[in-house]
Amino acid sequence: MLLRWVALDKDFKPAELDFRFKQWIHKGITSYSLIATSTGLKSFQQLTETCNLEPQDFYRYLQLRHHFDRNIKMNGNTEFDLSVGAYKGNTQNKLVSRIYSCLQSAKNHSTLYVKAKWEIEANITITEEEWSNICKIQSTTSSSGLWREFSWKNIIRFFSNSKNKIPSEWQTRIWTLLEAM
Repeated sequence: MLLRWVALDKDFKPAELDFRFKQWIHKGITSYSLIATSTGLKSFQQLTETCNLEPQDFYRYLQLRHHFDRNIKMNGNTEFDLSVGAYKGNTQNKLVSRIYSCLQSAKNHSTLYVKAKWEIEANITITEEEWSNICKIQSTTSSSGLWREFSWKNIIRFFSNSKNKIPSEWQTRIWTLLEAM
């Protein structure tokens, strides 16, 4: 979202309707990350000074700020700071450590929604221990990142297309194989 250009953002309807946003590109307002800070958008005064916005652009700025605050803004997000800094070309101290911290914070996400989908589709109940074992198998099957990714996609993509249903006789075979592991 941060790398989207304001004037070309299809989710920002005023940019489609008002040609003036496209003129902002020539004034240096391209992506959201260039006009964002860690607390939100730069002020109208700051943009007026750096990008030569005119007083009649204030209403457009308010529209943009409203869209940014509702749909894009990420308060206190380290990933936000990293991506904005990288896009602006800022060199950052301890970059690897900061990226690692972001990855560690992302570990809080759960795969239980995938487990729930498997239970509904297969009409079975999977215990937390069984699901943990399935996830463990996927992450320890290979040391190759490519094969690990493939394994995860097999679990996740099972539900990506409702047209592709596994026949019920195959479901029994799949779960029999998984239980044998």
